[in-house]
Amino acid sequence: MPSPAARLWTDRLVRLLVTAGAPLAGALTGVIRNKWIALHLDAAGVGILAQVSSAQTWIGTLSGLGLGLPVARAVGEATGRGDDAAARRAVWSAASVASLAALSAASLGLAFAGALSTALLGSPEHAGLVRISMIGVVGIALQNTLQGFFSGRSDAGGPLAFAVAGGGTAMLLAFALVPRWGLTGAALAAAVLYPAGLLGAALARRRVHAEVVRPAPRPVLDRREAGTLVRLGAATLLLALFD
Repeated sequence: MPSPAARLWTDRLVRLLVTAGAPLAGALTGVIRNKWIALHLDAAGVGILAQVSSAQTWIGTLSGLGLGLPVARAVGEATGRGDDAAARRAVWSAASVASLAALSAASLGLAFAGALSTALLGSPEHAGLVRISMIGVVGIALQNTLQGFFSGRSDAGGPLAFAVAGGGTAMLLAFALVPRWGLTGAALAAAVLYPAGLLGAALARRRVHAEVVRPAPRPVLDRREAGTLVRLGAATLLLALFD
């Protein structure tokens, strides 16, 4: 039977590998997906996709309101003192605010897709790609809160599940859709990455965190809690948008 010291270092090694697995999985699936897309689209098509994806990331990050860091802090403090109710209040309030912001941004994006296409690419011709990217906008906004929750719970498996589910789904969709649909298929694969990652991570880690997220508090949106989280997230959001 391994000694306590051996078990400790084994646990540390496993945790290190799991933590490193998330960026590695994301990078690997991203490289394969992008290579496949480059094989089927010309340079102009890749450039168009890059512009749309950049706008998707920027708007999604803005809609996330920088909540990742304050959620991690709130959940970590509540978990440390064994206060599951406070953790639930922070998580549900942040998710509610991020959902409202993301859906509002996506609605505006759908309504003004032509104008956004013109601003990004000099023509309203690619408004359809902008509309597709709004799927990713919502996913990115909610991902920010989810990653903050995982950080607050010191859960290295959550980001790994997100990277595998999201990156794997996007890669498979690119294989299936790009040869036939071209830019439209590539934009859809890029947009679906985030919702697929959210769903995969939620399903994979649902039992680990069940006591922290259920039952939902009443009211679901605590205005005082939400206000505190948004204020703390403002600086993080500013730095993320500059980045």
